[in-house]
Amino acid sequence: MSYNATEPPNAGTNGTLTICSTDTTVILFNSLGGAPDIGGTWAYPSGGPSGVYTYTVIGQAPCMNASSTVILFVNQAPNAGVDSNYPFCASLGVQDLFTQLAGTPAAGGTWTYLGAPHPAIYDPATDASGPYVYTVPSAAPCVNASVTVTVTELNCAVGPAVQLRYGVAGLTLYEALLHRGARTFKINAVSATSVLKCRLVQIKR
Repeated sequence: MSYNATEPPNAGTNGTLTICSTDTTVILFNSLGGAPDIGGTWAYPSGGPSGVYTYTVIGQAPCMNASSTVILFVNQAPNAGVDSNYPFCASLGVQDLFTQLAGTPAAGGTWTYLGAPHPAIYDPATDASGPYVYTVPSAAPCVNASVTVTVTELNCAVGPAVQLRYGVAGLTLYEALLHRGARTFKINAVSATSVLKCRLVQIKR
């Protein structure tokens, strides 16, 4: 008596894989355990990318098909915003560095100055101009995200105190414009008695 034995298919064993949302290419096959046969097909979860991916190797009759799964987890990459420059007048007092970040930074990060921990508040009485780094931690395999706010204290003592329709009483013209968030500006100004009256022509934030 003779017979022909048919090798059953091998889809390997179940596995898991965690990636970052910024990853562009993922090889699911490498996350299967054992020694799976190549040439199988994948079934994808609806609404992915996170979910259960099923790998199936077709069996030759009378053997049944073999299947295994890879559960994919996707961790969201952190967003620390965008680097920015922040010139301001020291006479305006303490400043919240977080509000000077550009973009859409996530809250809950930490600040450093020249590598040393620093609070989110900049105090011109005790702090110095320079790069203040904001870091948002991540879950592996994502990496932490960091951006820099470069603070520059300006000498705003030069120039008369002004009263502005859109400004703040008691501040110099430059202080008033910076207080409103202006980064560049253009004005038309005329003197009238002892008060400098200004008409704002253009403000760019």
